[in-house]
Amino acid sequence: PLLIFLTILISVFKIKATKVLLTILVAFVAILPISLLQFVILDTQFFSNNSIISVLIKSLIIYGFVEEALKAATFFLTPSKKLLKIENPQTPFPNFLLALLFGLTIGSFESLIYFFDNLAKTINNGGQLLYGLIFLRVFSSVIIHTACMGLSGLFIYSIRQHQPKWSLFIYPIILHGLYDFFACFQNSLRFFAIPVIILSIMECRIKYKSLSETE
Repeated sequence: PLLIFLTILISVFKIKATKVLLTILVAFVAILPISLLQFVILDTQFFSNNSIISVLIKSLIIYGFVEEALKAATFFLTPSKKLLKIENPQTPFPNFLLALLFGLTIGSFESLIYFFDNLAKTINNGGQLLYGLIFLRVFSSVIIHTACMGLSGLFIYSIRQHQPKWSLFIYPIILHGLYDFFACFQNSLRFFAIPVIILSIMECRIKYKSLSETE
């Protein structure tokens, strides 16, 4: 998906290859602090139990707030900000596309880690990979990362226009947190992650259209 999307950005939307590749590079840079901070927080005693409340709070704080805040901060505060400067300041579209690419990069990398982690556990335990469940998790994870970062990209755009829309910062946190909360279940509750994914895509369209009409 990442290769297809970056090809579309370069060939169809005529975004410079240097900007596309730099966005991917910045996304990989963001992965390290996100992983380290998540590991530190998960190691605390509060998050060691698996009660429903603990899992919900863990999902909202670690996978919601920590991950989405670090992604947005890295995308916005990186020294490459000038190279990611949008060509037309009156439209959020180019910045939105690069934000989607940023989220897609992180989602794709996380999916690879998830797959190889399951593969290693299966080999060690002498079990068999459940490819259907793995594919569903990988596919849905890529979408939620991409959509949430799209909303964060719109938030960054609103800041650059000196009209910050803080709801665009809060929505990705809640949506990503709820997705991980439902996705962690091994029963039918995990399918509640699907409406969350659909809602995140709808919010991207609604918020993008709202910003575009405002301009």
